Amino acid sequence: MLGPVVAYLPTPRNDNGRLNTDVLERLTERAIRHGANSIAVLGSVGGAPYMPRAMRKKTIQTVADITASHHLPLLAGIGAINTAEVLANLEDAYHAGANAVLLQPMSYHPLLPTEIHNLYRAVTAITPIPVWIYNNPKTTQHSFSALELADLSALPNIHGFKDRAANPSDITHRINTIKNHSTSLTLDFGFSGEDKGANILLAGADTWHSALAGIMPEIATEIANAALAGRTDEAAKEYASNLQRALTPLTVIFGQYGGIRAVHTIAQERGIDLGSLPAPLGPMPDAAQGLLRLALRSLERTHQSLLIQAQTAEHEAVAATPGRRAGGVNSPAGGRRDAPSAPSTASTNSTAGRLRGREQHQAVEQPPAQRQRSAPTQGNPTRSSQRAAQPQSDDQGNEYVPRRARP
Repeated sequence: MLGPVVAYLPTPRNDNGRLNTDVLERLTERAIRHGANSIAVLGSVGGAPYMPRAMRKKTIQTVADITASHHLPLLAGIGAINTAEVLANLEDAYHAGANAVLLQPMSYHPLLPTEIHNLYRAVTAITPIPVWIYNNPKTTQHSFSALELADLSALPNIHGFKDRAANPSDITHRINTIKNHSTSLTLDFGFSGEDKGANILLAGADTWHSALAGIMPEIATEIANAALAGRTDEAAKEYASNLQRALTPLTVIFGQYGGIRAVHTIAQERGIDLGSLPAPLGPMPDAAQGLLRLALRSLERTHQSLLIQAQTAEHEAVAATPGRRAGGVNSPAGGRRDAPSAPSTASTNSTAGRLRGREQHQAVEQPPAQRQRSAPTQGNPTRSSQRAAQPQSDDQGNEYVPRRARP
């Protein structure tokens, strides 16, 4: 439903702390151009709990205008401390143009299992769009068991999960446990973890929910494409796993200082101005920022080395196989949505040809052309919800939940 990679966007702010829509639009276009299958806003890396209601709604509206034009799903976080706020956020997300919502059980006092179930029951009873359950033990202080998720999947309008797992075998175990105990046959099994992207997809999950894809989409989608190919191709599997391991120094910093701080620092290094984090949050310590810069340089060197190795292996395979043509790791198709088709079938079917080519990154991109925002149209919410809940396919065969006209 959401596709292999969901890019979670940070929330850029102006000097006065308000939403910087120009930078948000560029981040959205950039993630889509590099091959993200879906876009998510108001997640943990977006700092949703620090945002007033109007700013949350404006964030969704800004991104929805772009994702709709690309026929891609938009997932919006609606978590809040109390159920009344969650329901208000759900209403805003629907009217602002989200195709689905993401809900975690936020609380000040730890919630009992029955209270968590009641929260999801209240939301799913009235939602006009699909709901994804978010398992984020670090921020919610509640860790969903696989059986809890299977139980909640019986509620209407639960379409999938943004789950957490300790390792590849745990990913497989959680998927199988939910499948064996759930009555739903159409669940989207997704996991988060910047250190597990390749493992998530190689283990058979549907989706990698990634904050890294919101700021470094070219790396995240390259890992995802190689991992998908790696389900049937050992060379691609090895490439995906090696590139994932190259992220280790960076993901350690994510874990120690939090994704929201790490992403802001990466953006700064890339010349993308996200503004200041919402107080009392602040930047990482200077020493940590220095370590992050070293991690980025190490990733760049390793990435280049892996590409050269893959290209060499492809050339050797071509030389050993008469009539075979080289695909080349720098195939222009490379997963980018604006790239031309690869020149030959042999090229796209080769292992190296399926791997994303190394791309020159421009720190600051030109803002997209101004788009005319169509006036909201009146419609029946029930009919709109029925349309929104039915996945369709675009002309490339990618499944998505279509965006309905906003009332």
